Amino acid sequence: MTDNNPVNLQATAARDVDPSSWNDSLLKSIKSSLKNDKYPSFSKKNQEVIKNILAKIPQLDDNVTKIFDINYNRKNASKSKQHREQGNKYYSLLKNENLNNAIDEYTKSVAYASPNDDELSLAYANRSAALFKSRLYSHCLNDIEQALSNHYPDNLKAKLYARKSICQKLSRSFDDDQGKKSFQQANKWLNKMDEKNKKFTEKLLQEYKTTTNEVHNREFGIWTTIKPVPTLKNKNKQLSELSGSVKLSYDDKFGWQLIATSDIEPDDVVYVHKPYAKIVLDSMKYKICSLCCKQIWSSVPCDDCPDAFYCSTTCKKIGQMEHHNYECRVIGPMMEFNMKDYFFMALRLAVKALDDADDSFELLKSNISELNNKQVKVNEKYTRGVIDPTKFSSIYNMNTNEMVVKINKPELLRGSILIAYLLVTKTEFIGRKLTGSIGDLKDDDDFVFMIEFIEKLASLSMTNMFTIDMRLDTEVMDDSIKRIDIGLGISVCQSLINHSCNPNVFCRYHDDHIIAHCLQPVKKGEQIFTCYGAHFNKLTKNERQVILYDGHQFKCRCEACNNNWPVKPIKSTASSFSCKHERQELNRIFKAFKHDMEMRTGFVTATAQMGVLTTVQHHEQGEIAEGVKILSNRFGKNSTEAYQFMKLLKRVFCFGDVPFYIVK
Repeated sequence: MTDNNPVNLQATAARDVDPSSWNDSLLKSIKSSLKNDKYPSFSKKNQEVIKNILAKIPQLDDNVTKIFDINYNRKNASKSKQHREQGNKYYSLLKNENLNNAIDEYTKSVAYASPNDDELSLAYANRSAALFKSRLYSHCLNDIEQALSNHYPDNLKAKLYARKSICQKLSRSFDDDQGKKSFQQANKWLNKMDEKNKKFTEKLLQEYKTTTNEVHNREFGIWTTIKPVPTLKNKNKQLSELSGSVKLSYDDKFGWQLIATSDIEPDDVVYVHKPYAKIVLDSMKYKICSLCCKQIWSSVPCDDCPDAFYCSTTCKKIGQMEHHNYECRVIGPMMEFNMKDYFFMALRLAVKALDDADDSFELLKSNISELNNKQVKVNEKYTRGVIDPTKFSSIYNMNTNEMVVKINKPELLRGSILIAYLLVTKTEFIGRKLTGSIGDLKDDDDFVFMIEFIEKLASLSMTNMFTIDMRLDTEVMDDSIKRIDIGLGISVCQSLINHSCNPNVFCRYHDDHIIAHCLQPVKKGEQIFTCYGAHFNKLTKNERQVILYDGHQFKCRCEACNNNWPVKPIKSTASSFSCKHERQELNRIFKAFKHDMEMRTGFVTATAQMGVLTTVQHHEQGEIAEGVKILSNRFGKNSTEAYQFMKLLKRVFCFGDVPFYIVK
């Protein structure tokens, strides 16, 4: 098959124009055009500055338009073949870690293959072999069907049907008759094969006859959601995602914050919300569904680019309709220019804003103009009635960190110019496609609007994005739950919670929701805190202060910083409790702790035990939470005793969450 975008075209263009050097030149031009003055977005002065920058761009490189004419990172048969062959090397080693690597490479091969290309069917077929070895039989069957429906060669079909017959025999979802039919199909195509492949397939057919559903052959258990998303006992009247036990408040020191309206106990749920928008990290795009953020094995790609994968054709259809129809032509060049994550979130927010305006660019401009003209003071943004977290206007009204935005103004403008140019020339985001170089479009009002709009969204994203992660299934026996970052999200609720190096809530991503559990006692009138990554138990005070100031431009004055808590929790010198009742309570909780450890062993080895574990966890969870309360009050929040029970409570919160799997 011919390649839509041959490698030599990209290589030739790369020799003519270096995106990184042009990108640096653009940044220098922007810096020279900016002064120390503040130019608010959508102000006349800001628009003049943007037009001045655009006018200078043609001087940077006469061939600059070549950069945008190239379809960076599109489908490519050569790349597809390279990844498939690399997958074959990993597969041939037949080690667990190499099976993971093989699946990754075969998935990349699927990504770069064009629809109806021979490479696509070969990639699906090879991935099915790796999934078969991983005992992911249902996913293996999905890939076999994809390979057969994409013109898999006749002289290799017998191998697929033989593999299919074994999968159907071992999978819980199929009966013996289906396996027998696939076995017959394999024999039907056997004579089409050469001798080498024929011998291999005959071994598979013999394996079908002798295979039994013993433990070591059984399908690898992929758990679906066991634990339901918790519901709030009572809801905040202003923002329904919040518990009624907290309220929104504002002061000059912290800005917007969440304050307890009553005492909140460990284990209480403070808020539950769906992210308004979420994106998958580039490093995880071949492992996580671009729409629902579930882990994927037999994934299906976008038909036009290698940057979006879905867990099913249903998610693919929805994803294409909701956002990827615009993002598809833009993401590749953004990656080529090494854009930061907040620009990808800004792109997603722009597409959602257009959807919120019924796909009318004129209505979108009108909506933004109305929001800008309201000029609500920062301390009044959330005091005017009910907040609808599903509306773009709620996201647009979120606060930004002005110090961080000011420092990054040149970078924000550079990225916004490039994204806006891609959207107006590669898609019909504004209702039409523009032509010409960046400089040619300097007087187009819609183009200038898009630059300012993207800049605003990037500023919001830079300040308010949060990490979405999953628990690693291989680490459940460890004292602390290990997690892996899979994506980024943004929401009104999460933007209202401030940082402490000793957070009193634990946030987790579960079943498309962010859930904040109270981790330690919070008194009425105290503020709710999460952690921005600088935890007192992991970093020294100086290390934390550097990270927080570099990333967020503030000096932390939390309890851990003010008292210079040591990295290692303090072991109490107290040898006993002051009363018999407290001692009995502690003994009972420690027994629960021991039982929990025993059950976690079952959690690793037996899927069937999950139901039992969930019941035990529900019974013990309150006792563990009570232990946190007693120990925090008795020995202090940074004591070894309290900290160990907080770690246990976090593990209990995560039991039942769908983990991120590594095949074994």
